[in-house]
Amino acid sequence: MLLLAVCALSLWPERRASVAVIAAMLIAVIWFVAAGVQSVTEAAVLFGAAAAMACLSALSKADIAAASVRTGSASEPQLHQVLDALPAFIWLRSPDGEPSYYNKRLVDWLGMDVDGADTPGLSRVAATIRTIVHPDDAPAMEQALKRSLDAGTPFERRYRLRRENGESRWMQARSEPLRDASGSIVQWYGIDLDIDDQVISEAALRQSGRELRLLIDEVPALIWLLTPEGAPHYFNRRFADWVGMAPEDVAAGVGAQLAIITMMVHADDQVAMSVVL
Repeated sequence: MLLLAVCALSLWPERRASVAVIAAMLIAVIWFVAAGVQSVTEAAVLFGAAAAMACLSALSKADIAAASVRTGSASEPQLHQVLDALPAFIWLRSPDGEPSYYNKRLVDWLGMDVDGADTPGLSRVAATIRTIVHPDDAPAMEQALKRSLDAGTPFERRYRLRRENGESRWMQARSEPLRDASGSIVQWYGIDLDIDDQVISEAALRQSGRELRLLIDEVPALIWLLTPEGAPHYFNRRFADWVGMAPEDVAAGVGAQLAIITMMVHADDQVAMSVVL
């Protein structure tokens, strides 16, 4: 929250700063709730996003628009100073998607500025994607960005950002259009948050889950799991082979528990099993 306060104070030296901070805090909380935060790592990532986006949103439309069209104006250095202080990779794009600014953190990490990827015969959009996006992610990234630009809608995507030395890390990218009073897009501003450690942890967790299931499949017992509502969720291989069905073979819904009892429990035991479950 200290970061949000610094941003607000740098933008609104008057009393409006307190209102800006409160608004930024509310944005962060709402974002966490809407995203269904499940871990401290995820909360940290989302907080960084909320902080950055709140500070960017706090900039008045007039100031940002002026900074984007007036080279050397007093507002442009102030804008860049704020963006350079944010704990994220910040980038600005023109209305047609051409990269126009990277904050210092992004320039230092990539090893190049906005013009570092320029390639004869290619637009700056295409050249930038081919240069700083992992080859496996570049086609989908280019298509998703085009859809966002064409529709004028926010852009959000996970992808691997590649630096000049070939190293790449997973990022959570989000971009929002800035519109003038007439509704026309003045520019796009966006953030990339480093989620590489989170993605690696998620992959390790999935692998652990697969290994656990393989282990459970070899246990000489019939193992099954039900959801809190009583619907079948998991059968180990021995159980599925013995009853001749998988959890997905049982109809979902309110009657799932009754269905599983009817199909797999002896008629003489069904009443007692229903009471127990």
